[in-house]
Amino acid sequence: AVLIELHPATSMGHAYLAFQIAFTASAMTILMNANFLMRFDGYFVLCDLLDIPNLDQHGRRHVRGFLRRVYLGDSNSTPSHLTSGRKVISNLYGWASSLWRLLVIVGIFVAAESFLFGLGLLVAMLAIFGIVIHLAVQSVRVRPNPRRIFRFVTLTSATIFAFGFALQVTPAPNARRLPVVVQYKDAAVVRAKEPGFVVELPFVTGDAVRVGDIIAVLENDSLQDRKAEIEWRIKQSDVRARSLMGSEQVGRLTIVDLERKALEHQLADVCLRLNNLTLVADRSGTIVTPDSAALQGRFCNTGDELFTIADSGRKEVLAYTNQRTAGAWTLAAGHDYRIRLRGGKSPNIVAVATQTQPRLATRGIAPSLLSIHGGPLPARQTSTENGGSEWRTTVPQVESTLELAPQIANRLRAGQTGYLKATGDVESLGAFLEMRARSWLSRRVRLHRDLLGWL
Repeated sequence: AVLIELHPATSMGHAYLAFQIAFTASAMTILMNANFLMRFDGYFVLCDLLDIPNLDQHGRRHVRGFLRRVYLGDSNSTPSHLTSGRKVISNLYGWASSLWRLLVIVGIFVAAESFLFGLGLLVAMLAIFGIVIHLAVQSVRVRPNPRRIFRFVTLTSATIFAFGFALQVTPAPNARRLPVVVQYKDAAVVRAKEPGFVVELPFVTGDAVRVGDIIAVLENDSLQDRKAEIEWRIKQSDVRARSLMGSEQVGRLTIVDLERKALEHQLADVCLRLNNLTLVADRSGTIVTPDSAALQGRFCNTGDELFTIADSGRKEVLAYTNQRTAGAWTLAAGHDYRIRLRGGKSPNIVAVATQTQPRLATRGIAPSLLSIHGGPLPARQTSTENGGSEWRTTVPQVESTLELAPQIANRLRAGQTGYLKATGDVESLGAFLEMRARSWLSRRVRLHRDLLGWL
C-alpha cells in the first residue's frame, strides 16, 4: 500500500485509499492494541505490570456491585481478595473501562443516526431500550422482587432524566477564537491606472491631502511615443487631404477623411491613458501607506496599490470565520466583544459589532492573516485575469465588522492582528455536542463521497 501511494502514476483517489490501508494496518492497529481499556494487548501488558490477573473482571465486579446497591438495594456483593491498594486500582480501572465502553456505544449510535437518518435514530432507540431491558432482567432474575423492579425503573428513569437535563442546562463551552485584523475605516486605495514609472511624489506618508490633489505622477515612454506617432500620421493625413482637395478623386478623399477620424479616436484614447498617469486623491484625509517615499522610481503595473488615504483616528476591526460554521458564530450587531491583539500598547480592547449582514470573502483579506505569512487562514495561490497571481483563502470566509472607539483607535496601528472570543448561538452542552458530532460525521461522509468520485 505504501509503494502504491508513493508511485507517481497513482491517482489521487487510489493514493488516498492506499494511505488509509497502510495507516489502518500499521499505526491504527498499534494504537488499538495499545488501548488497555479493552481486552487487547495493552490490557494484558497492564495486568502484568500491576501484577493483577483478571483486572477487568475485578473492576467490572466492583461496578456491578455498586450499581446493584444503588439501583436495587442489594447489599450482597462478592468480596474481593485483593489488597487495599490493588483494590483501588481495580475499582478505578472498572469505572474507566465502563465509561470507555459507554462512549463507544454512544459513538456507534450517533454514527447510525447520522448515516441512516430516521432509520438510524430508530435503531439507536431500540438498542438503548434493549440494553436497559437486558440489564433489568439480569439484575432481578435471581430473586424477582416487585419492590426491586420498581426501584430500578424509578432510579434509572431519574438518572436518564437528570443526565439529559444537565446536558440542556449546562452552558456550552462553545467560545471560539476568531482571527481579527485592525484596518482604517472608509479608507480609499489609490491604484495605478496605467503601467509606468513613478517620477513625482508631491505627498508622502503622513501628509494631509484634499480631494483633487495630485499625489503621484507616472511616466510611460511607450504611450508618449504612441501619441507622437499618431500625431505625425494625422499631419500626413492632412497633407494628403489638401493635395486631393482640388482633384476629382472624391473616393480617395473620403478614405483619407475616414482614416483621419480613426486616428483622432486613437489619439483621444492615448491622451486619456496619459492623463491616467497622473493620480489624484478622491477623498480628503491622510496618506497612511507605510514608507510611500520608496515608490519613487518604481515601476507599477495596472492595478498595483500605491497609496491608502484615510482618517488616522478612525479604525475598525474585521473578524473572519469559516463559511461552513458561520451560522453558529455570526457576531450580533450592537454587542461588545473583547479582542486580544498582538503587539502594541493595548493588547486587550473592546469593540462593538456593527455589520448585521457580514459579507463573504476569499480575496482582499489582510496578508498577515494568511497561512503563507504565519496567519491562521489557509490560503492558495490563484491566477488573476491580467495574467498575474494572488493569494486567496481555500475556504470562503465570512467577514464581520466591529467599530472602535476613537480613544482606542488612536492607540492602535492598522495591520495589527489578534483574535476575538465569540460565543455561538448553541447555548446548551447537549446541543453543542450534537453539533460537533454531526459536523465531524458530515466531514467524514463528504470525504468518503469524494473518494468514491475520485475512484
